[in-house]
Order: sequence, then structure tokens, then C-alpha cells
Amino acid sequence: MNPAAWVERHARRRPDDPALADGDRVCPSWGEFATRTAAAATSLRDHFGLSPGDRVAIVMRNRPEYLEALYAIWHAGLVAEPVNARLHRDEIAYILEHSESALAVTDADHAGDVESLVGTVASLQAAVVAPGERWDRLTASPPARLVGRRPEDPAWLFYTSGTTGRPKGATLTHRSLLMATLSYFADIDPVLPQDSVLHAAPLSHGAGLYGLPHVAQGAVSVVPQSGGVDGDEIAALLGRWPGMSFFAAPTMVKRLAGDFQDTPDKLRQWRGAIQQELDKLGTSRSIDDLEICSMIWYTITDEESDQTPRGRASNLLVGTAAQVTDNLKRLKEAGLTMLLIWPPFADMPVSKTLDDLKRLKEEIMPKVEAI
Repeated sequence: MNPAAWVERHARRRPDDPALADGDRVCPSWGEFATRTAAAATSLRDHFGLSPGDRVAIVMRNRPEYLEALYAIWHAGLVAEPVNARLHRDEIAYILEHSESALAVTDADHAGDVESLVGTVASLQAAVVAPGERWDRLTASPPARLVGRRPEDPAWLFYTSGTTGRPKGATLTHRSLLMATLSYFADIDPVLPQDSVLHAAPLSHGAGLYGLPHVAQGAVSVVPQSGGVDGDEIAALLGRWPGMSFFAAPTMVKRLAGDFQDTPDKLRQWRGAIQQELDKLGTSRSIDDLEICSMIWYTITDEESDQTPRGRASNLLVGTAAQVTDNLKRLKEAGLTMLLIWPPFADMPVSKTLDDLKRLKEEIMPKVEAI
């Protein structure tokens, strides 16, 4: 039992199909992915003298090499320890020491912090920067055979954020990862080989776990080049990669909602991407058969305010009644069929909130609904 077996299976069956993507660019195919992870597994075992059960930390932002390192660790029978890349050096040091990590794979952004811990954290032998010359050498070694693991063997050390004290490491076994994968298919969503998963959230957390069922089914794992949440970028990637889904924390959803409400042009872009997905599914349904819903906050002012994208928060309409009316009309004309409109209750007197609601109902919405 080993998640790295999925990579080997797809490499045999579909060696030229895309496995990982850096934005809209394929890197690598399943055949290349399997070769690089098996080669890195050899290096982890022979060059660093690691044995099954040893812990290897990953401290880097989302990038294709993250997944290469993760599946190379499992291929070698080691225990992966993805670390939140936003942590301070001392917090990273605590996790590496607490977990008794023997090796850390990091990127250039975190190399200074992680490399300085070699010799300070007793168990830490070395740090490898990926991408980089050393990582390229490790992934060019002769491939190792997949190490089988028992269901109860540790696979992933999942550390908490430490908001209420020291971070705590939860041990996820190979059985845990398999059951999480199967439960995704049963309770959340089916996944097809031609689908894709976007890793906009940190792979050290939920995105990494949500990625497992997609690798199991041979879907493409897409890492945005921005390394985070950018509405324009995600909209473009939705048009590039079919069947895309992604894990997002509530703060990410709120940010995306703001990004995509910025202009009617973005709404049209979203509608076009959704229509493309419907066409690929071969369904007779059209985007016009769907309700397009968005939550919008508003507040009415006495004087006109700047309505350019740079002049206002994208999920908050601030302006005179005429300006709010004009913005809502343009969103409706662009295809928004269900407007969820709320006054910003926080930091607003009740009398102002009630007055804005009354003006929305009596003055603004009749004009919007008339178009």
C-alpha cells in the first residue's frame, strides 16, 4: 500500500499524458513524473542513507517540484512532513526537531532559513533546494523500486497551525490516505483522468489531501504560477484545463468573490469558461440554463465615488444610488442572474443600514429589474 503506486500505474498506461502543470504549461508527463520520483527515491535512500519510516520535511511554496518531492518520499517508503511555508524560522525549527526530520526539501525562498537549521536541529542531516542543480542530480539517478508499506505505517505527519500553543503533529497512515481518497469519490465528487485539480491553497494543508484522489485517477495537478489566489489567473486556467476543481479556505473564497465581481468583463470570462466545460461534457444544457449568483455588499453615499477597479473594493459597491444602480445593471447585462445584495452591517449604524435597504428596495432594484 503506497500512494506512489498511482504514479507508476499512470506512467505505464498513459506515459505521454500530462501529470503536472505549471500554470498552462505541462511539466511533466506521467512517464517523466514517475521517472523523476523513482530516481529521487534512489537518492533519498542511497545518497542520504534514509530507511523506510524516516521523516523528510517539505518546506516550500506550491510548485511542481513539491509534488515530485512528496511522491519521491513515499516511493522510498519514507514519511512525508509538509510544513507550512509561511511559518517563521523558529517555528519551522520546532517542527523539524519535534518530528526528528532527517532531511528537508525546500525552495530558494526558504533556503536561507532551512539550510541554517542543519547542525542546529539534531536530526537534520541536510537541506536540498528544488528546483536547483542538486535536485536535478537527485532526479537523474537510476530509478528505485517502489517500497511497499503496511496500512498502519505512517505516511504523512500533518502539523497543526499552533494557534493555541505548540504545533501538534497528527500521524496519517497509508490506510488513512487511502480511505480519504476513497471517501472523496463517495462523498464529494467523481474524478476522471481528463480532469484537473488546481493547487491554489497550500499543499501542506487541505490542498495536498484533496490532491490525492486526483492523482489516484490520473487527473492533472495544476499549480498556478502566481503561487496563490489570483482571480484573473484562475479564470484563465479554468479555460485551459478541463474538469477543474480546487480546495479553498473561506478567506480564499471571499477573495475570489471580490476578484470576480470586479468588472462585468470578468463575469463574461467566467460564463465563457463554464460554457466550454458544458460543451466538453456533451450536455445539451447551456450557460443560459444556469443561475449565476454573486454576493455583493453595497453602501450608498451622498457624493459620487471612484468606480474604477483600482478605486473601490471589488466586492463592495460604494457610491451614490445612481452609481450603485448603474453597477448592478451592468452586472446583470453581463449575465449575473441572481443578485445577493447586502449592506455592510459591520461598523455601520442601524439607522443607516435600514435606510440603505429601503432605498435599495424602492429606488434601485426596480430600475435594475426593468432591464
